[in-house]
Amino acid sequence: MGYLATEHKTFVHHIALDPSGSLLASCSSDKSVEVFYRHHSPGGGDAWQLGCTIADHSGPVLRLTWCQHREHGPLLATAGADRWIYVYRIAVSSHKGNPVVRSIRWLPVRGYEKDAITDVAFVPPQQYQVLLLSTASLDGCVRVYEVHQPLQFPCICKIIPEAGGSAAEVGGVAARRESPTTILRASDGVSGASTSSQQAEIPTSTVGRPPGVTSMIRSAASPLSPASPVSPTFSSGCETVLGGPAQRGSGISSIAWFPSATESTMTLAVGAVSGRFYMYRYLKESTSFESIALPPNVACQSPIEGLQWAPPLGRRFQLIAICSRTSVLILRMNTVSPSYEAVDKLSFELYKHPTGAVSASWSRSATLLHLVTDDQKTEMFVLQMCDPTNHQSWELVSSHHAELTRF
Repeated sequence: MGYLATEHKTFVHHIALDPSGSLLASCSSDKSVEVFYRHHSPGGGDAWQLGCTIADHSGPVLRLTWCQHREHGPLLATAGADRWIYVYRIAVSSHKGNPVVRSIRWLPVRGYEKDAITDVAFVPPQQYQVLLLSTASLDGCVRVYEVHQPLQFPCICKIIPEAGGSAAEVGGVAARRESPTTILRASDGVSGASTSSQQAEIPTSTVGRPPGVTSMIRSAASPLSPASPVSPTFSSGCETVLGGPAQRGSGISSIAWFPSATESTMTLAVGAVSGRFYMYRYLKESTSFESIALPPNVACQSPIEGLQWAPPLGRRFQLIAICSRTSVLILRMNTVSPSYEAVDKLSFELYKHPTGAVSASWSRSATLLHLVTDDQKTEMFVLQMCDPTNHQSWELVSSHHAELTRF
């Protein structure tokens, strides 16, 4: 096990590798983001070099995420305690044989979050559709924004998993299954989020864990809704159980989208500070999100720290790891996609590992799950699925906290 020395002055909250594996970003309480580039040495071996430092946030940066865009290349989104959302295009060029990494900032967006943003995630890009970015916040809401560059980012969807108190406690279901449609609430800002700049792209420096379903559609008359590629719209309809505001202590700590680029398989996993876990799927026919009923024991005794879907290829079932500091849950869905089966026909199996973790990473075959904890010391352990037909066959095959050696 090795380590990468950053120039952050305090706690690093999150790191993320871009889909190509050549860029690595880290964010910290010192309000900065650092982007590293993997430099391939002629004699073999790779070395990570600091490409650029970004210091646009006015508060701790809690989360970041990557997206490989078909037109703009690597995109990096950051968010944190200041409730601002930044999207950057990361450009990599070469000068005299040395890589040069630049971050080109799109319009910063002050979203509709009323508390710190705890997670940010791109919806898997889909052909002929506008890019979507989702956020989770301690105000108890998940919001989805359309990423219009150079325009503002309109908020097109809002999900409140834990509003309504007892309604959210029944089997982890946050809405009536017979009422999957949503509520139109223009008061929360349908037409677009506020910005602080009129420039489309602003070059920045090139120097080398965070302290009801209600959907919304854009107004057809909005000046921020020009002709653009088709994107999912979320129509209004019957009011769900969770029409009220989120309850105190019902913040959202983590979100993760099912890794498929097909609109019909859009599925969102949501983890809460309360330890509860929720899942929603997109209904293309009614252009709305529907809550998926989960077994009542799919919950943690402490806040959910991270969610990680397993690669979906080559299996008749899907897996998601749910990490908390008290335990790790591995939820198995016996279906090719959570969106293909009827809600009442979905079947689940749950494995609970008694050791907690703050992050997870799957092997490509989804037979190995790498977990990391940092309660008292940084430790990594690996779980292996011994028998694919038996979900209780997960075993601990490796655990170590070896001395770190520098990359």
